[in-house]
Amino acid sequence: MSKQQWTLLTTDTQKLQLFGMQAKVTTNYGDVFQGLIYYCDESIIILKNEEDFFLINQQQIQDLQTIDIQDPKQTLSNLLAIDLAAMAQEMIKKEMKEPHQQLFDHLQKLYRDVDWKDQEIIIPSISIRISPPYKSDNISGDNKLGVERLRKIVDKYAKNF
Repeated sequence: MSKQQWTLLTTDTQKLQLFGMQAKVTTNYGDVFQGLIYYCDESIIILKNEEDFFLINQQQIQDLQTIDIQDPKQTLSNLLAIDLAAMAQEMIKKEMKEPHQQLFDHLQKLYRDVDWKDQEIIIPSISIRISPPYKSDNISGDNKLGVERLRKIVDKYAKNF
């Protein structure tokens, strides 16, 4: 499909028919990209192969050819499944954080200004810091009431996790 034929595909339905098809795109600079049409609109086309995404400006397309899919592993649904599996793996990694990072995340829900300073968790609004190993005995600060409250929170959190 030449650039002129490509630009004639003006309706979303026409471009949607290309979605998921294997394509070979040649740019005005002579670069050739091959992959599945992952997304397209009037300004960009995104091709995806097993490893990368290619974002191509529609103005730079010299030629676009659709190719028959030989390998069933190259179908869009399989590539999307690979993407979803990778995202699920990342979510699992995030859920299996170090306990002190989980404590930090929990405290962020309670206090808006929780932050890290070197290895310590600090809460400036109540002038408190928690030092490693992040137990209730490692909480210090000028605000005695705040220290006591935070010790209860940390103890309760430690029991649950």
